[in-house]
Amino acid sequence: KEREEKEKLGHNEVVEGEGEKPDDVVEKHGEDEDIEEDHPSVDEPIDEFDDNVPFVPFSDEDNKIFDASREARQKYEEIKTKMDDIDRQITDAESFSNLDFGADFAWAPLKGKCVELESGEYVYKLCPFDKCNQKEKNGYSETNMGTWKSWEKPHSSMKYGDGTTCWNGPPRSTVVDVHCGDEDALVEASEPGRCEYHFIFRTPAACTDPDAEEVVHSEL
Repeated sequence: KEREEKEKLGHNEVVEGEGEKPDDVVEKHGEDEDIEEDHPSVDEPIDEFDDNVPFVPFSDEDNKIFDASREARQKYEEIKTKMDDIDRQITDAESFSNLDFGADFAWAPLKGKCVELESGEYVYKLCPFDKCNQKEKNGYSETNMGTWKSWEKPHSSMKYGDGTTCWNGPPRSTVVDVHCGDEDALVEASEPGRCEYHFIFRTPAACTDPDAEEVVHSEL
C-alpha cells in the first residue's frame, strides 16, 4: 500500500512539471536574476561614508559644554604647572638645607652657578654642589664627570662621583681643590688617573674673613 502511494505521488509531480511551458520556465529564471541584481553581492565594497547624509551642527548647549570643558582643562594645566613648580622649590629647599655652606653660609651663593674652562680639545664645567661636566669644544653632548657627594676636606676640597662610566673602566669622578680668589673661576683641569679628574677652583668664598681673623688675634 505504501508503495502504491509513493508511485501516485511521483506521478503527480511529473504531471505538474509537464504542464509548464518553456517560456514560463525562462520567465521564472529571469525573475530570479532580477532579484539577485537588486541585492549586491557581499563581496562588493560598501561605502561607509555616504555624502548624502545631512550634516547636523552642534547645538548651542553642546557648544557651551565644549567651551566649559576646554576652560576647565586649561585651568587644570595651569594649576598643575604651579604645583610642579612648588614641588621643585620644596625639593630644592630641602636639598639646600642639607648642604654644608659653612658657619656663615659663605658658600651658599655658589649653589646654582657654573664656571667653565677651555683646556686642549675640551671644555670643562664645574657647578659647585651639583656636578662636573666635560665636552669637546665643537661638540654639544656633555660627559658627566661626577655629581656632588661631599666635602672631602671641610671647605677646601670637594668630591664628585658616580659619573659616566669609562669604557671598560670605573665611573668618572672629580676632586675639586678650592682656593681663595677675587672671582669665581675654574683655573685648572687635569686627569691624574684613568677616569679620575682634578680641578682647581678659585672663589672669594674660600678667602678668610678679615673680621674673623681680628677676633681670633684679639682673643689670643
